[in-house]
Formats: sequence, C-alpha cells, structure tokens
Amino acid sequence: MGTKKTIKTPRSAGVATPAERGAADGVSPSSAIRPFTPSVRTKSEALLKEIRRNTRKIYSAEQKIIIVMEGIRGEVSIAELCRRYGISETTYYAWNKEFIEAGKRRLSGDEARQATTSEVTELRKENHKLKEALADMVIRFDIVKKIQEIRDRHSTEEDI
Repeated sequence: MGTKKTIKTPRSAGVATPAERGAADGVSPSSAIRPFTPSVRTKSEALLKEIRRNTRKIYSAEQKIIIVMEGIRGEVSIAELCRRYGISETTYYAWNKEFIEAGKRRLSGDEARQATTSEVTELRKENHKLKEALADMVIRFDIVKKIQEIRDRHSTEEDI
C-alpha cells in the first residue's frame, strides 16, 4: 500500500528528456524546461521601458477633467476610454478619485484653492516690478561702493 508504481513509457534509445538532461547537467528540472532568454532582451526591454517613461504624454488638469467626465457620463466603457487616451485604468481611477475628492472639499466650503488666471497675471506683474526694483537697488549699491573705494584711494594717496 505504501509503494508507488511507476509507469515506464517507451522512448527512443539514447534520447533523454529535458528533466533528465537538466539533472545530468546539475540543473534543476524546473529550470531545464524554461526557454533561454538572452540578457540582450532584458536590456532592450529596459531601454523600451525607459523610452516610454520619458516620452509618455503629460495631461493638463483640464484634459484630466475631460477624460474623467467622459468616464462618468458612461457613454463609453472605461477600458475603451483608457485605450483611446493611452492611459491605464489605474491612472483613470486615480484621476477619478482626485476629481471626486476635490469636488467634495470645494462643496464643503474648503477655501484653499488655486489662484485664478487674473490673480496669477497680477502676481506676475508685481513680481516683475519687484525684480526691477531689486536690480535698481543693486546697481545703486555698486555705484556707491565704487565711489567709496575711489574716495578711500584718494585719501590714502594724499596722506603719503
């Protein structure tokens, strides 16, 4: 009852199975069956992955909203929508979650928001004016410094 029966199958004389070849070479049977994948393939895959990472499309906030709204409308399946825009479903659902959370915060009276376009242009103008004023002050400081150096040189020459 405790003995196993082994069934022998007929095979060609002198031909070893992949498992037997692996065992004879000192390789485990499971790795003897795996196909050979050269390191060039992994390098090329890594290169392709890097290229895709560096050239992937970056969507603006408006584009993300449009994509999420299309998904919410339900006219097209999420899978089809993601294929159309070249994004993963995980990315879509992350954008969807951000969209819903932002809406909840805004409706609950959260006043922390981004500046409007007019506020941004106003801030840019003010920033430009401040940079000009700073540049003017630096130039004036340099002039005063040079005048002081000239005075110091002339006063030391007269003392000699």
